[in-house]
Amino acid sequence: MVACRTLRAVALLAGLSALDPRAASAQWTPPIGIPAPSFGIFDTAPPSPSPWASPTSGFYYVDATKPGSTDSGNPFGAPGRPRATIPTDLPPGAVVELHGTYDASHADSARIVSRGTAARPVFIRGVSAENRPLARRFWEVKGTYLIIENIEFGPLPDQSDTGSLVIRLPASHVALRNSDLHGTLDSGGLGVVNWEVPYGVVYTGSGVIDNVVIYNNTIHDNGNVNATYDQDNHGIAVSDHVNNLWVVDNQLYRNSGDGIQINAGTGQGATTHHIYVGRNIAHHNKQTGLWVKQATDVVLSENETYGHRPSNSSLGQCMGAQYAPDWVWFLYNHIHDCEYGIAQVSDDGGKAHTFIIGNVIDNIHTSQLSDPTDAWSPSAIMMAGGYERHIVNNTIYNVDSGVNIASPVGSLDIADNIISNVTQARASHVNLSFSALAPNATFHHNVLFGDPRIDWGGGQTHLNASLLAIARSFDTDPQFLDAPNRNFHVALSSPAANNGESNVAYATFQQRYGFSIAVDADGRARPKTVTADIGAYLPGVPPANAPAPSDPAPPSVENCGPTSMPAAPPDFRLVSQGGGTVRVAWTTPTACGVPTSYILEGSAAPGEAGPSLEVPALPTMYQGVIQPGTFYMRVKARNTLGISPPSNEIEVGGVPGAPGSLRATVNGASVTLTWSAPITGGTAGGFVVEIGSAPGLANIASVTLPRSSTSTAQVVPAGTAYLRVRAISIAGVSEPSNEVRVTVR
Repeated sequence: MVACRTLRAVALLAGLSALDPRAASAQWTPPIGIPAPSFGIFDTAPPSPSPWASPTSGFYYVDATKPGSTDSGNPFGAPGRPRATIPTDLPPGAVVELHGTYDASHADSARIVSRGTAARPVFIRGVSAENRPLARRFWEVKGTYLIIENIEFGPLPDQSDTGSLVIRLPASHVALRNSDLHGTLDSGGLGVVNWEVPYGVVYTGSGVIDNVVIYNNTIHDNGNVNATYDQDNHGIAVSDHVNNLWVVDNQLYRNSGDGIQINAGTGQGATTHHIYVGRNIAHHNKQTGLWVKQATDVVLSENETYGHRPSNSSLGQCMGAQYAPDWVWFLYNHIHDCEYGIAQVSDDGGKAHTFIIGNVIDNIHTSQLSDPTDAWSPSAIMMAGGYERHIVNNTIYNVDSGVNIASPVGSLDIADNIISNVTQARASHVNLSFSALAPNATFHHNVLFGDPRIDWGGGQTHLNASLLAIARSFDTDPQFLDAPNRNFHVALSSPAANNGESNVAYATFQQRYGFSIAVDADGRARPKTVTADIGAYLPGVPPANAPAPSDPAPPSVENCGPTSMPAAPPDFRLVSQGGGTVRVAWTTPTACGVPTSYILEGSAAPGEAGPSLEVPALPTMYQGVIQPGTFYMRVKARNTLGISPPSNEIEVGGVPGAPGSLRATVNGASVTLTWSAPITGGTAGGFVVEIGSAPGLANIASVTLPRSSTSTAQVVPAGTAYLRVRAISIAGVSEPSNEVRVTVR
């Protein structure tokens, strides 16, 4: 879904159409905020012997359903005389090919031990994901460099037992991929666990489980989702002493517990760390989709969770945490149709850091009676736990309540979010149930649409324009492109565009982990400007990840004529720009066919694929909104026979022109400035007011203001001062406006 190399591909043309941003790329890439594992995704098994007419050293053919299969005097097996069981001690480079139905148990003394190496990993595999063997008993595995793939773990016909899998300590570099795990009403699923000591006993040994990859599996129907007690049969269970675990691109559903639960146990959170849960789909589990208990450095990114409702063992959260896991990052997830979106509940008193960034949360409504004024009530985000909390750049829509904080301790930053359509009048966009938290809470640069309401620990307040201005926030329509169909991208003219700030949470992640998450939910890099965008997405239609498949190859000379597709439009040129708009024009191509329309393309880098807009054949001109920055445009001609090659490419935007008509009014020590926005150059992303003691200087003050500003009041020291204004954007800083001289007495 997200390319390794992220680009600032801002949609500069209103109404552009684009390909699905979640379209798979030719090569697997990690979700946002998750590094790529060194083992387990791309490694492939050596090809089977061909022909496989006799036993071959290093290759194990196992098919217990075939008459005559035996382990006696048959160390490797072959299709003509298979082994009946998998060897329990597998040397480096071993490849086990499993066929048919397999009922051998690999528990306790029969557990499988892999002795693979980085150069010679061990494989236990079915032939393909379409031709999986069925394992109907419990397996334990441990050891090094092992890949298990293309296997179905499922129950016996009488449901008395089921295939399931546990990766036990010690284990290093183990992968499970392309497999299906489903169980009985009593058991099933996958464990990545430490069973070296009984439950509740603290392990003091040196063993660990590390570098495990769980990729592209379906894990479902393990346990009884209708159980009348807390069965806790999770799809994936993760225990103490686990580090560097990747759970990516799986489906987790109808498990009688959580889709995945990460739980190191009391006092052992530091032993389970660097857990990466990304791009999974989790739905209709008995408890939650994704849940974190004691652990450290956990990233949950680009997952989709839905369909979780209250039960005798859950509040119905899509995802969340409890018992104070530290440094947990909820990034760019799509969360919908649950009782709660993200919930952080009971703590153990630790001072945990929690970051909720870039998520899209919608359609969160209660299925039971609740008090909408209670911060514990169903909401998009509910935090009764946690200590240092950051809620940044999320998009929240159509929810019973917005952000509810039911804790008196710690700190809170709510910034750069869109919270729209809070459906219950007595509920709030933000609700702090304890006034003790208010002095350590900040709220700024948010869009609250639909009677903005905040309870800051002292009762609900309906925010007026003055209160919103103090919070540098807005109450206008965020202009979603198609909210009923869950397209929560916003128009270029949205109040979310360029009215936010670059939150410190992004720098915190970069400093702690060494790479950036400063992107939007499409993976587009957030501009490094003074002002930034609010919500999960950069404004405009999302960029295409590749050219449209209907775009044919350029026509050859042989098929060029009056009845063929058009030639490239000549003389594509910039006519004018400024004031936030751009006007371009081109000439009708006379070679080849007659155009019936034109396709304008724009991107943030020369030659890159980007968003497009189709316009009529006449006039051969276009004028539209342009965001701050430098962009590259081209045009293609179209008729019923195809699309032409592109025109010449032009650069638009760039450094803004100088602001104009600067005027000053002195009132005591305050100087009020007014000016007009630039009418030339690129679009301004903000303004800088310079104050100096002499012409051209800025030695008294330099103040940055948002792009919507055309006036400001500044306190100026007594004496003579010289003031001017410059426009700024990602492309650079403009020339100064006219300079004004004031005297403050």
